[in-house]
Amino acid sequence: MSRTTKFFLLLALAAMLLCVCGAAMAEDQHEWVSTGKYIDATCKDPTYRVDECSICGKTRKVAIGSSDPNAHSWGSWITDEEPSCEEFGARHRVCQLCGTIQEGKINPTGHNYSYTVIKQPTCTEPGTRAVTCANNAHHNYTETIKATGHNYTSTVTKAPTCTETGIRTYTCQNDSSHTYTEIIKATDHKWSTVKETPATCTKAGSRDQVCQNDSSHTRTVTIPATGHQHTHWVVTKEPTYTETGERQLWCNDCSTLIRTEKMKVKMFYNNTVCAIGPRLRDVNLSPYNSDNWYMFTPFDASRDGRQTYTLIASNKYDVGTATIDVRDGMVTFDYKVYNNVDITLEFFTILNQMSDLHEYEPEALSHLSLIPGHAYSIADDFGGDTNLVLYFCSRADYTINRNVSVANLANPYRELCRSMLSMMDK
Repeated sequence: MSRTTKFFLLLALAAMLLCVCGAAMAEDQHEWVSTGKYIDATCKDPTYRVDECSICGKTRKVAIGSSDPNAHSWGSWITDEEPSCEEFGARHRVCQLCGTIQEGKINPTGHNYSYTVIKQPTCTEPGTRAVTCANNAHHNYTETIKATGHNYTSTVTKAPTCTETGIRTYTCQNDSSHTYTEIIKATDHKWSTVKETPATCTKAGSRDQVCQNDSSHTRTVTIPATGHQHTHWVVTKEPTYTETGERQLWCNDCSTLIRTEKMKVKMFYNNTVCAIGPRLRDVNLSPYNSDNWYMFTPFDASRDGRQTYTLIASNKYDVGTATIDVRDGMVTFDYKVYNNVDITLEFFTILNQMSDLHEYEPEALSHLSLIPGHAYSIADDFGGDTNLVLYFCSRADYTINRNVSVANLANPYRELCRSMLSMMDK
């Protein structure tokens, strides 16, 4: 087939199609296809689907649901009653599709106040102002304006000094007629030392001082003498058991002799004290090969009265007195030592004869000691024997009071011993 023939055939086919589409087609001749577009339902119409003919391009609406009674197409609001400051107004609108009317409220406008000051407040008194609503002139009232209170600033109107107070004045910035004052404390002196003379042990020193707040204020402060703070003793004479010593107190700082004082005689410690009488060694009663210096005191209890005997320490020194009182068949022993004597172990007993004792050391006998100041019966305690022996043997710490060495007593001591021994039972 030639090209010319093909062309005319295609031209004829196109003409036929134009004739078909251009002519009115029967409804069942369309080929409807959904476009995917929809027309929403309204208060009057349902929802529509939009279809299109695939042959001629014609469109149609196909209802696929019911109408929506709430899908109105409202017109603009129309004001029926204007609102006021405090009350609602009224309005309505009409649906353009179905003519339905909807009513509504218009909110109150609220007050639109403006303020006019009638009386200005002060620091101490309140003010007043008028309040008027711009929306309604009938809405008005007055109210109180709080007092402003003071707004003080201060200025030192008189500066304080070291010795005098100052003045601070307060003035209110709101009203300069409102003022008050307060006292500023004196600053007191602030001393600094410009010259110092040190004190010595015996002489006062001084400080010359100037006040840093006011150089015209000066003073001199006395520094007390220090006294002798650092000292040492120098023994110029050592004490003995019979003589006092001497020592001097010297200042280390100024080499001054402060004082001289006596030193006590040396003290004997834990030495034996006995009532004067024969010694154990003199009558061969000593358990130490006749070498015991302890004394015993024979006495006669046949007659009433007081007998007094010296207390001898270390077989040499007078340290007190012993007394034996005989009255109405009773014997009482007591003793007293001097102020420089301290009895550290006490023992005494009264015997018919010394041979009744088999021990002479006070440490072994102290638990058997009789009681000083207690009265004992000659008849009941000593069997009626009036030739008795006092054995007073104690220990003491002491310093020397009087030297009565038996060696110095010579004949008087020997006579005393012979007299005492003659009273002893044979």
